[in-house]
Amino acid sequence: MADACASVDLLITQQAEVQFAECQRQVRTKFEFFLKEHTRLDEPMTPIHMRMVDELMRCHASSIYSATRYAEQGRTINFYHIFNMQVRESADEAATPAVSGLKTLLKELREAWDPKRPDTKQSRTYVADLISTIDRKLKEFVERAETVGETTFRPVFEEDDELWRDCLKQRGQGSGYRDRVSKVINDWFHAHRDVPRKVDREVQKAWSSTLLAWANEIAGN
Repeated sequence: MADACASVDLLITQQAEVQFAECQRQVRTKFEFFLKEHTRLDEPMTPIHMRMVDELMRCHASSIYSATRYAEQGRTINFYHIFNMQVRESADEAATPAVSGLKTLLKELREAWDPKRPDTKQSRTYVADLISTIDRKLKEFVERAETVGETTFRPVFEEDDELWRDCLKQRGQGSGYRDRVSKVINDWFHAHRDVPRKVDREVQKAWSSTLLAWANEIAGN
């Protein structure tokens, strides 16, 4: 009886090893597909600087005036904070479809195995851990993208005294103050197209160094 039990245990162990090897193969296939489809993130439908200006124009006129008077940081709003949040949200929106697609593929893979079978436990745990790691990697990417906004945008904006003077000149000219400030900032971005372009490039680098780097490890590349 003891020999028979040992044989059964050995068979289960061997079957689990075979099952897990097949699981890893299928996972690599899913990640290879992900890497092929999402080497680059799609460009945002609304450019970063337009998102920033749109958000800024939702603020009260006095808050905008305060921020321009003190060169970007007023009593209630901070231009840099607004810009960084828009970079963060844009990065999250760009990455979410790709990440959600990968998670769906892995969930389908996990659900294909009967949870009651002892030989599939390791595979299901492995895939569940990957799904959790995806969420952490997405968070890492979004946080890195936000840092990109800070380090790329702030130095250029901070040094441009003429920009703040132009914004201040819009005060006291009657109604439409926010629209006039919006035009000044839009014109600044048109004259400094390299700034949002650099942000886009750095966000792509953040994507490569977080999600893609990890996915390549899983795929065995």
